[in-house]
Amino acid sequence: MQVTVTLPDEIAQQLGCAAEIPRRILEAVVLQCYLTEEISLGRVAELLGLSRFETETFLDHHNARLPFTRLMLDEDRLNLTKLFGSK
Repeated sequence: MQVTVTLPDEIAQQLGCAAEIPRRILEAVVLQCYLTEEISLGRVAELLGLSRFETETFLDHHNARLPFTRLMLDEDRLNLTKLFGSK
């Protein structure tokens, strides 16, 4: 979906050159969705086209890490079991 957004000039200038603005806005929206727990870390990676490591670096850069919960641990265990099988 393509969306047109009107920004005040001072905000647009802070986002960088015109070519960088769409990416910066996408990152801001995805980051907000992650922080409100609407999307997972994996979905952040997918939406931004990043690896898991790059996504974690992106979140660290924006000081946007959620506390690691039991549910997240269980999800990681399930994913590891799918990848490597159980012993």
